Formats: sequence, structure tokens, C-alpha cells
Amino acid sequence: MNKTEIYTESMLASKFNVTTISPYEHNFEEPIPVKGRSSYNNAEIVLIRVSENKASGQSASLMLLVGKHYRKIQWRMLTDNEKIRVQKALGI
Repeated sequence: MNKTEIYTESMLASKFNVTTISPYEHNFEEPIPVKGRSSYNNAEIVLIRVSENKASGQSASLMLLVGKHYRKIQWRMLTDNEKIRVQKALGI
């Protein structure tokens, strides 16, 4: 059985050649259902942004559509299964 590698924020930044002046952003055509935070019901990822900051390093943030509102969470807040679904949607 082939186990899918779960990317870290720095691995995502490397994959998409992110620099401090060249972030990566992707809008998903099909939203990806996720749990997000415990208070979110029926949350869906609609966008991912991978960026780099000289002081804090790489980060990956996700925009969730929760009801009719957008919420931002960090990559590390997702479960491994959710990360794998996002990676598949990104083609990695």
C-alpha cells in the first residue's frame, strides 16, 4: 500500500517556488469539505495561499467558506486526511 506523504508548509512553499516576493495562490473550482474548527459546520476550503516571510518563514493559509462567511485558518489546523484531500486537489 502506498502511503501519501503529508506536506508541511515549507514543503508546499518549495513545491510552488514561493519566495518573499512571489507567493502562491490557488482558487479551488470545487470546494473541499473540511472540519476546520469545532465551531464550524459544513466548512469548505475555497482558496489556499502559500507565502514566505523573512522573519517567520513559510506559511500556508486557507480560506474557508462557512455558511455565507469566509474564515481563515492555517495549514497546521487541518487533519492529515484533510491535508491529503487538499494535496490531491492541487495535484500533488
